[in-house]
Amino acid sequence: HDTFQCRDGSCILVSHVCDGESDCLDGEDEICGHLCSFGEFQPFLSCIRDCYPHNCTCSETHFQCLTGKCIPFEKVCDGISDCNDSSDEHGWATCPDEFKCHHSYCIPIHRVCDGIYDCPMKDDERDCADLSCVGLFKCKNGTCLHPSFLCNGKVDCPLYADDE
Repeated sequence: HDTFQCRDGSCILVSHVCDGESDCLDGEDEICGHLCSFGEFQPFLSCIRDCYPHNCTCSETHFQCLTGKCIPFEKVCDGISDCNDSSDEHGWATCPDEFKCHHSYCIPIHRVCDGIYDCPMKDDERDCADLSCVGLFKCKNGTCLHPSFLCNGKVDCPLYADDE
């Protein structure tokens, strides 16, 4: 679904949920406890206002600003600073030992061609047949793994488990 239904029956785009601005009349689109986890349960803390690196970690669907705030990954590298420190707009030019999503953030190389879209524009799952894994292990499904992921007791190659 691309929409979120407010309690009053009106609908808003999912991208407007937990974006720091209330769009539903009673503000339930900004009740966002699922976006982050605090060291200990804090029912009245906000992942947008009260999250700091020392007390809070953003969920995997959200980017954590250097100052701590959680923002949707779609807002990273979009030309608009959503973090107070602009960390969502700076430092994304290069990705040593990682895959650079088109006009966006970096992901670990083992998440490229793993059958799961990690980049906003889904470019981590394109051209997988042509992918060469220079200096890395190539799983039967095309995923590239750093050698440290081999024989580590955890299956990192989807489908065939050929890394174990």
